[in-house]
Amino acid sequence: MSDGDGLADWIHFERHKITLRDDLERRQNQGWNSTSRVLRTINDMEQLRCGKRIRPFKGNLEHQSMFDGFWGFGIEKLSPDELADFFDWYCPCGCEGHDSDALKKHRSRFKRSIEVGHSG
Repeated sequence: MSDGDGLADWIHFERHKITLRDDLERRQNQGWNSTSRVLRTINDMEQLRCGKRIRPFKGNLEHQSMFDGFWGFGIEKLSPDELADFFDWYCPCGCEGHDSDALKKHRSRFKRSIEVGHSG
């Protein structure tokens, strides 16, 4: 695998939470959503090749680490307000007023990513 291929795999997964290989396979069955994600990754790679910045990935690394570390210990069962309170107390990002709706969406993306990872 070339460095460019590895970078494309990484960008694709960080952006879409599905592997590039899986999306390329799904494209063979005329999966439009897969095609759209692959095209987005190609666009990101071309922007980087041309010295342009790509749009940031959704999510936050500190928050991602919190979901990684506490999943299975009850974080998945908290209400949105309880989740925001938990993050206010324990998150290393320094924010004292976490947005319950944003965390709810991040938790949903995280849950989908681990479900996809276990289905293959």
